Amino acid sequence: MDKFPIVLITLGDPAGSGPELAMKTALNSSVKSTCIPVIIGSPDIVSDALKRIRKRPKLNLIDGKENLRSSQIFAENALQVLPLSELKPNHFEKGVPSATTGRNIVEISRTATKLARERAVDAICSAPASKVSLRLAGYPYNGITDVFLETLGLNKCGSMLVLGKIRLVLATAHVPFASIPAILRPELIVESVISLNEALEDFFQITRPKIGIAALNPHAGEGGVYGTEEKDILYPAIDTLRLKGFTVSGPIPADFLIPKIKSGDLDGGVMLYHDQAHIPLKAVGLFEPATLLLGLPIIRTSVAHGTVFGKAKSGTADPVGMINACVLAAKLAVRRQELQWKQ
Repeated sequence: MDKFPIVLITLGDPAGSGPELAMKTALNSSVKSTCIPVIIGSPDIVSDALKRIRKRPKLNLIDGKENLRSSQIFAENALQVLPLSELKPNHFEKGVPSATTGRNIVEISRTATKLARERAVDAICSAPASKVSLRLAGYPYNGITDVFLETLGLNKCGSMLVLGKIRLVLATAHVPFASIPAILRPELIVESVISLNEALEDFFQITRPKIGIAALNPHAGEGGVYGTEEKDILYPAIDTLRLKGFTVSGPIPADFLIPKIKSGDLDGGVMLYHDQAHIPLKAVGLFEPATLLLGLPIIRTSVAHGTVFGKAKSGTADPVGMINACVLAAKLAVRRQELQWKQ
């Protein structure tokens, strides 16, 4: 890659803190030292977000996707914006999910996905989007990931949480807690480990990764005293993985898995449900973790938190997770290019 990768930054839910996070990220020095950040969305929403954070950078409105790789955006010290939609701040209420912003989220996400698939950009970094807004707009999606999958013609993908050297894949994500035992099965655990192993090898350059699998029950079931999921689901999956040549450990009590990664005993872990991963990571660094989708033909990262509607009017939302996600997207775009050269 002879120039910095182009990372397309979406605005998330315009009624939330997404536009503000996108602006703070695109203007961040760490981001600009690793990529060319390009905002995609309504110029009016961009201008409104800049007012909230009291920034007045020079704006360069890119005239069409064919100019995304023009020499101008690499040379000009300006906030690069690819205009899409005529949404205005008075079309919705800040801090409140709505059908209007839900439609905007989907329009921008679909276009961003197509641009990444066409290699017009090298990666996507998404600001947080409201699932409520998506539902109010009439979409059946459980989250913005479903929009990427539908646009790419795929049924599923993996999801990795990244905080420094802590890299976790979720076996299940946005599902009701009560349904988790019924959803878990050995094949799902095997798929999650394979997805994590591939990402650790390809993107993070770890040879023969050591992967831990979290237990579902306290004390890994304590020999069946606290549940049989470990015996019925996790041990069969571990046996299969070891026969396939993967280096796996488990089931590991969930409260021990992240400390084992931090100590270097493990390179990554598979967590079985949403809060099993998010609670300890956010106890370490509340807004710092980033999310990476696995198994897609494009690179897409995001924050690991919600829309922060409560701070949408104040311009005070913490951008650290969005910045981390954008830098991660840029680094992975470079790594993907290196892998293609080797093929």
